[in-house]
Amino acid sequence: SLAPENVTINFTGIGEQIVDLDEKREVIVAALAIKFTWQDSRLKWAPTYYGGIETFSVPGSSIWTPAFTVKRNADAGQQGLQTDVPVRVSSDGLVEWSVETLTTTLCDADPFFFPADTMECHICFSTAKALEQTIHCHRGSSGRDEDNIPCDSFTDAVDEGEWYRQDKIFAKDKKEACFVLQLSRVPLFHIATTVGPCVILIVLMTITFIMPLDRGDRIAYGVTIQLTMVVSLVFVTEVLPVKGALPFFATLIIVSMALMGIFLFFTLAVLILHDKGGSLSPATKVFFLRYMARLVLLGDLTEEKPADDNEAAMDNSDTDLTNHAFNAHDMTVDDLEGTTEIWFHESGNDPRTTTSPSTSQTSFDSASGSSDFLKLIASVEAVRAEMKQTAKAVTKALNNGTEKLSQAVKSGTEELVKAVKNEEEVTDYILLTKVLDRLCLVLYIISIIAAIPMTMHLGRK
Repeated sequence: SLAPENVTINFTGIGEQIVDLDEKREVIVAALAIKFTWQDSRLKWAPTYYGGIETFSVPGSSIWTPAFTVKRNADAGQQGLQTDVPVRVSSDGLVEWSVETLTTTLCDADPFFFPADTMECHICFSTAKALEQTIHCHRGSSGRDEDNIPCDSFTDAVDEGEWYRQDKIFAKDKKEACFVLQLSRVPLFHIATTVGPCVILIVLMTITFIMPLDRGDRIAYGVTIQLTMVVSLVFVTEVLPVKGALPFFATLIIVSMALMGIFLFFTLAVLILHDKGGSLSPATKVFFLRYMARLVLLGDLTEEKPADDNEAAMDNSDTDLTNHAFNAHDMTVDDLEGTTEIWFHESGNDPRTTTSPSTSQTSFDSASGSSDFLKLIASVEAVRAEMKQTAKAVTKALNNGTEKLSQAVKSGTEELVKAVKNEEEVTDYILLTKVLDRLCLVLYIISIIAAIPMTMHLGRK
């Protein structure tokens, strides 16, 4: 049927629900409830002539209804609004057309501030430009709060799962009836699962500059941190749409990975210098070990430190113990014999100097007395010879044990002194690597902090 002349179409409506949202493709499937009203003078009648009937419903296909098309349509099978739904006609010529429909349209995402990014979806219905039809936004009158929202203003935020949604309706150029769904992501989930772990990894990278140079593998640790950052970057790029500019968070991950790679090369150079021997030139020593060391709060590393008394004490202990062992070693059989003679002399029992008493023994100068005395002398000589043999055996065993103990103590002491010397030996290059390590740590922290505003500024251009 033909359209009425100079018809004005009023509309109102609400966005009932988001059925599906594809962030990567920027496509939304939304359920809308729309109400169109217009005046058609050809449908007026006098209720008194028709039994007092003031309104009735007819199929939309049996009268004229606006032919709307969906702008930015992402579903090739969707042509427009349904026209076979009932249409309510009043006796004054007012036609009311209420439609509930599913629309699949494109959205405009702004992923720069992920995970606090936004997405705006415009769902517009337009009429044929050849017809003189004017579309106006009209406040609803059905009594529901959603229908009483003024035009050109957003509703309060409604929770839609991962998003907060705000709706607005307006008439665009008086030729399109438009719905706007503004979506703001709830950032807490992605902060906990994506942003938080990345921040922790960036902080953990500082351990590379704190870890002792002679313990642990710094390079392997730093590469592991970088690979973990790559996983986070892949997740972010899989979720968000491809735009001309990367999201701020993704760009920050890339910049952080680049800084990690640069400082890993610095760490490799520090490891090479750590194992280098020799001394630095005076100018280099003053610049790095004095001025740079003070700058990174390590103090003046060129100051002479008092020598440790450990080495001297170790040497003295070694000498004393060795001398004591050799004193025991120098004891011979003659010393033992001398000791035996002294004992016989002090006790008065030396058979070589013992004489018979002159008082009570004079009556025994017979042959039998002389024979007993000779036997006594022979017994003493036998005991002396046996003691001499025992002393020789004891001296030999003592000499062997003392010699072995002396050698073991001397060898162990030498190894201990050598280990202490190696551990306490600090070369100029070791001090230099200590300064460079601290300098890399400071520069890394400054670079990460400076990368945040610079990335945001450059990313928005």
